[in-house]
Amino acid sequence: MIQKKTVLFHQEIRSRLQSAYASGTLHHAYLFTGPRGIGKATMAVWLAQAVCCEKISSKNIPCGTCDHCRAVAHGTMPDVTIVGAERSLRAISIREVRDAQVKLSQTPLRGNYSVCILLDSDRCTIAAQNALLKTLEEPYPRALLILTAAQPSRLLPTIHSRVVAIPLKRVVFRDMMRALQSESVAGEQCAPLARYAAGIPGRIFENFKLRGNRVSVLTQVDALKRYTNAPFWELQAEMRKMYARYGNAPDALPQLLRNEMALLCRDQPVSSPARKTLSALWSAEAHHVHQELALDLLALSLKSL
Repeated sequence: MIQKKTVLFHQEIRSRLQSAYASGTLHHAYLFTGPRGIGKATMAVWLAQAVCCEKISSKNIPCGTCDHCRAVAHGTMPDVTIVGAERSLRAISIREVRDAQVKLSQTPLRGNYSVCILLDSDRCTIAAQNALLKTLEEPYPRALLILTAAQPSRLLPTIHSRVVAIPLKRVVFRDMMRALQSESVAGEQCAPLARYAAGIPGRIFENFKLRGNRVSVLTQVDALKRYTNAPFWELQAEMRKMYARYGNAPDALPQLLRNEMALLCRDQPVSSPARKTLSALWSAEAHHVHQELALDLLALSLKSL
């Protein structure tokens, strides 16, 4: 969920939505689209905060600090319903949609709007999508429906025609660098991580959880350098521990390890076998080869330095 210190991207879109809310022209339904990790859910929660924020006279809404903003962030705001937050692969059923519609139809208890956020709406069954049409065609007063979708083509054309679709574009390298620097990431790590993100903030800010655990990952990876002269099995065991610890981001860890290896090799001679092994690792990563194999290759390459 969005927090006070969350790095906010897509400022142009936020400014547009703030202006629409301030002028009373906010649409009753929005669809945020883009690849996973681009910030759709964060944007949806931010918009929910904006319409529930207590400081409605301020130009800088949502403030992120009032009771309403904090309640939305922690999922305790009675006027805000979030469907699909568990991010499982199962379909979103018609019952879940209808339950959310009931809540959306109710008069707001604390804020200015009743809000329903339907995350990954492209997981809705056809029946669930058809159920949504009633709300889209006959919107409730003071109600806001926010959909997100990584594959909007899975949504019915009738849904597309009744929402304001806002595609979230990849974040430019400069903004990603600024965000990493604001998180106190070591200077030499910013550029490699920003390149790895490839314009998708979630690849680093969500997978590595830099805000809540900003030191742990980078410190642990940096500590691998002390295994240069250690027995191979010790290095391999340590890397497997790291993989287990950060297994929720298996696609991200090898890349960060690779970046550390590049820095480690920068100022010291690297044998030809080590270079070949590193090349094999990077190729394996690019083709999504089994991650434990990739880690073993990396351990071998580090040992051969």
